[in-house]
Amino acid sequence: MKLIIPRLTRTISVTGGLCSINCAHCGKHYLRFMESPDEVLRRGPRKYRSALVSGGMNDRHWVPLEEHTGLLRTLKEWGWRLNLHTGLIPEEMACRLAGLADVISFDFLTDDYTIEEVYGVKASGAEYVKTLEMLSGRFEVVPHITAGLLGGEIRGEKEALGALAAMNPAKIVFLVLKPTRGTRYQDCQPPSLSDVEDLFCHARSLFPDAEMSLGCMRPARDYGLKLEMLALKYHFSRVVMPSAAFRAHLEGHGMIYDMEEECCVL
Repeated sequence: MKLIIPRLTRTISVTGGLCSINCAHCGKHYLRFMESPDEVLRRGPRKYRSALVSGGMNDRHWVPLEEHTGLLRTLKEWGWRLNLHTGLIPEEMACRLAGLADVISFDFLTDDYTIEEVYGVKASGAEYVKTLEMLSGRFEVVPHITAGLLGGEIRGEKEALGALAAMNPAKIVFLVLKPTRGTRYQDCQPPSLSDVEDLFCHARSLFPDAEMSLGCMRPARDYGLKLEMLALKYHFSRVVMPSAAFRAHLEGHGMIYDMEEECCVL
């Protein structure tokens, strides 16, 4: 197992704190902790090796990365590897990212109701499948599945994994709803651990050889430790931002792990 503390990966929002769709689980909250393009260019490469480049979505449900290819080229000139969040970017816009993306992180879901409820857009699960297939033909793509995205309810996650099975991804990242103050889902509860375990078990049965990672967006404290233990049980390859208690558990049981300092998909 690899434990990831991504201190050498910068997080950049190409839209600053702006987002047109104001998702129920995020509410632009997490954009505030990302750097703007101007900040990144002013500070220069320093010690960093890579960047996660994301941002708020436009009203067509994609991050307007195609408008920032100059920034992306500069980051590549610095020698950085780039992990890009795209959303439902159309093919003609994705073409502009050729040679710039080392990997694409793609939030994947197929339940139409969840898409409309969480994102407030009229996209369909079929559009997610079509976009992932298109991107996978051009880039290395790592699908991300968020357990309990619909306000803590497990709905459609297994179906999304079933849709992924036809594409047989080498890597999958799992996230878990983290109720966040100031969002529409601030008073929700994360999904039950038994439901999350059922999802992890199902994923491992579908993808026995895939590298599965427990990503950074998840609840912490006691619930978070139990998630980490589930990741261990189902042979996840990576855990991002591991708790001290989890590291102590591994060490106490003589388990060997590696530490890495860049985004888990890189």
